[in-house]
Amino acid sequence: LGVRLAVGDDGRVTVDGVLPGGAAERAGLKAGDVLVTVGGKPAGDGLKATLDEALAAGKAIEFEVERDGKLR
Repeated sequence: LGVRLAVGDDGRVTVDGVLPGGAAERAGLKAGDVLVTVGGKPAGDGLKATLDEALAAGKAIEFEVERDGKLR
């Protein structure tokens, strides 16, 4: 995916870094984005399992992010 994630003390999952040219950058993710949902599920609940399942199946992954206080 080309993204580094960090989980804060509050449980929020934040994009910590994006690999130039990677899938995350092409999808429009930016450092500082807060993942709200991943694959239609809350980002904090089983995030790794959701990503692993989608990647293994070769599926696109939909993200809902909060950036500058707005959902995107």
